[in-house]
Amino acid sequence: SRAPARDVVITIVGYPADVEAVYLGDDGVLARAAAGTLAIDMTTSSPDLAASIAAEGAQQGIAVLDAPVSGGEPKAIDGTISVMVGGKK
Repeated sequence: SRAPARDVVITIVGYPADVEAVYLGDDGVLARAAAGTLAIDMTTSSPDLAASIAAEGAQQGIAVLDAPVSGGEPKAIDGTISVMVGGKK
């Protein structure tokens, strides 16, 4: 079954293997999200994996943005963290 309708799903997990499981797993975001959902992954991961997830999402009508953060916990605490976003405009 599909997840309840959501406009946006944002994830940030530990490692590329976690991103792959969260998005491409049998019970992952792409398996459960409805067409029209915007999915944003904020994990620092693999560009190739991000492109693969975006391509799979596009086939299902799910827009996927790769938006890793830079600066770690210290920068997050002091409010100076950076977010870099890649994806279709």
